[in-house]
Amino acid sequence: VRPCMPAPGDRDALHSVQERRIEFRHPAYPDSAPPLLSLAAVDGERFGAGIEYSVAFAACGIVAGNRWEGAWFGQKDRIDGTDCISRVVRPVDGILRGSMYYFCIGPNTLDRYAVVQSFEHWRFPHHNLPPVWRDLAIKQPLVVPNDPDRCFSAVVCRDRSCRITGCAEACKAFRLIPPNAGEWFTSNSMDRYSRFPEPGNTDDDRNMILLRRDLHHLLDKRRCAIVPKMAAAASPLCGPTLVTHLLLPQRKRELHDLYHNRALQHPVTGIAVEALFARFAWAVMCPETFPFLTGNTDGFRVMSFDTKTKKL
Repeated sequence: VRPCMPAPGDRDALHSVQERRIEFRHPAYPDSAPPLLSLAAVDGERFGAGIEYSVAFAACGIVAGNRWEGAWFGQKDRIDGTDCISRVVRPVDGILRGSMYYFCIGPNTLDRYAVVQSFEHWRFPHHNLPPVWRDLAIKQPLVVPNDPDRCFSAVVCRDRSCRITGCAEACKAFRLIPPNAGEWFTSNSMDRYSRFPEPGNTDDDRNMILLRRDLHHLLDKRRCAIVPKMAAAASPLCGPTLVTHLLLPQRKRELHDLYHNRALQHPVTGIAVEALFARFAWAVMCPETFPFLTGNTDGFRVMSFDTKTKKL
């Protein structure tokens, strides 16, 4: 008889811990309003230190209707007895460590820019991904399926093991854009990124990645997402690396210690960058992370998509 399996990582990671969250606010509304986004401080030298700049920037831009050009983070200062918002320069290590930031678009911090109502109302930014995401390049696999009915088996043959853990057992092809988002998939013409274009069909190998079933569950619960990040010591000529980013620690360090900022198994091939980005947007737009519209929204500018007129 062999000894029992050791607990993963530090046993303290199994206990409840204080979870620090960083608020990103709309500058045109009072601080009594809910934050635009509330992101877990999972990046930096320790759990609770801060949040990676590019992750926060992409997330804020998404809920603002894909606004990254001219967008910036600010913090309030008091100058000559008047509150004003000063621009925050991206830190050298890329980690935002403050407790609250304002997501501003353009020079007018009083601009009441509209906020997307929900993922179902979010329009995909074709040819307009945010920084870091637009630099992400994913190679094609050596062998591609020639039959749309073989996409699931093709993903298993392509990836061979879970792309996060490297485990070969208990794995399943995971759809990046979830199957229950078929209507959104169609209205946003996402099949343009499929190998076998078909409206509403998320069962395409370019929308799938092989994951162990417990990781499948965690991503479906929006606990984490797969995002591109620049390595701290990487050359500017090197592109971003796909890593697992923890969104909802739920007062536990276990998932952070096991998976956060872990580079995906090499190689990652065949999946569409656009499908990964859509999944990130889907993961961000949940009440725990996106509380802005959970209360009284009277007077708020909200962006919604009319399925009948096909207009915002």
